Order: sequence, then structure tokens, then C-alpha cells
Amino acid sequence: MNKIIKCMVCGKECVDTAFGSHLKKHNLKTFEYYDKYLKTDPSDGFCKFCGKPTTFRGISFGYSDYHKTCVAKDPNIQKKKKENFLSLPEEEQLYKKQIKVEKYKNTCLEKFGQDNYFKTEEFQVKRKDTCLEKFGVDHWAKLLTGKTNSEFYGYEKAKIILNFN
Repeated sequence: MNKIIKCMVCGKECVDTAFGSHLKKHNLKTFEYYDKYLKTDPSDGFCKFCGKPTTFRGISFGYSDYHKTCVAKDPNIQKKKKENFLSLPEEEQLYKKQIKVEKYKNTCLEKFGQDNYFKTEEFQVKRKDTCLEKFGVDHWAKLLTGKTNSEFYGYEKAKIILNFN
């Protein structure tokens, strides 16, 4: 449903979808018009979490409250999301969790050819290189003994100790 907006420069009334074209006559961009005539709060247009400028969504909506990355970091948003999730029936919570896991697996399969990034050769090489660079050993477990659990205990005993089947 279109909204009628009255231009504060010339007084002409326009449908909100055509208002951007009308502003070209005044040599204004929609965000400039919004900032000059419609913006009421000086913090509008800045992320509520980090304070950096946000995306202008249009003359009817104004600016986003957060960046895409900051919205997930805000404790108030996290609390609301958790409350909303916990208010769902238990079956729906499980279903949403399963969908997330499947989505993650499918994305990893598309990008890396594995259902988990940690299984990729790329990750194994990066992990090994990082351990060598930072600690001088090729695996973090070698920091304690100089050997991995498998080498230290023997493969079968290491599986038992680490609760692997």
C-alpha cells in the first residue's frame, strides 16, 4: 500500500514510490531529504551498538537501527531472540535447531565438499601451520607431552580416554 508524502520543499504531494524521482527536480537524494526534513533524532542513521553509520532503507523507513553484524551482538536483541525461541513449543524448538544444523551442513558441502569445515584439508593445513607458527609443534596436544594422545597412549586407549567409539 502506497503512502502519500508531501514535499517540504515545494509542497507537491507524491506517492512514496515516486518521491525519489520528484526529489531529483530539487537536486536532492532521498537520504539528504530525509536528513534535512524528516530526521528527528540525531542518533538516527547510526548503529545503536557500535555508533557507525547505518544503511538508509528509504524515505518511508529511514535508517536501519543496526549493521547486519551488530544486530546479533546487541544483548537486548539476543535476549528478545532467546525469549521468543523459548516461548515456542518444544517440538518447534527442536525442528528449528535441526533446520539450522542441516543448513550449516548443506552450506559446508557446497563451499568445501565436506559437511563440516573442520574436516577439510584446507582447515587441517591452516591448523597445523598456525600451531607450528605460534607454538612450534604441529598439534596443540603435543604442547603437554610432545606427542598426541594417540601417540602417547596408543590409538585404542586414546579413543577410550577421549570417549570416542
